[in-house]
Amino acid sequence: MEDIRNLIRYTNENTTPNPGRQKNINHKLLLVSCTKRKSSGSGKAINVYDGQYFHVIRKRYRPDAGIDIKIISAKYGLIDADDEIDPYDHKMTAKDAKIYKQAYEKDLQELFSGYSTVTFCGSKLYASILPETNAYIIKGRIGIQLHLLKEWLCNNGQAAQGQQ
Repeated sequence: MEDIRNLIRYTNENTTPNPGRQKNINHKLLLVSCTKRKSSGSGKAINVYDGQYFHVIRKRYRPDAGIDIKIISAKYGLIDADDEIDPYDHKMTAKDAKIYKQAYEKDLQELFSGYSTVTFCGSKLYASILPETNAYIIKGRIGIQLHLLKEWLCNNGQAAQGQQ
């Protein structure tokens, strides 16, 4: 029962979807925060980041599942999982998060409006960057987050029964 309460819906009823963009009801977005651990060499972001979220994603993600993956990077901003990046040593601060929130709020709202489901996995600091719009935020201790992320990926971007 505790697992079910840890995947919550973050919602603002006043948010309207972007009228210029048609929502794809079968397409989902997974938004993940970057991690401190990184590989030693350059490459696709999905392979450079080496934290626990990315271990689960690399193991469970299926390209045919209709899920796009984007990353909020402390250095690079909002990036695609396939973007080429270099490893870096920069930690997101509360000041950075405020700047990112202002810089990316409209872009994120527009991005989110094009998906049937948006799910975020990351720390509270990174979650504070998200605009007030419909998105699932995976919460809880790291073990619970990893379990819920794995379940979400294994279910093609659907929360487990009772979590929506």
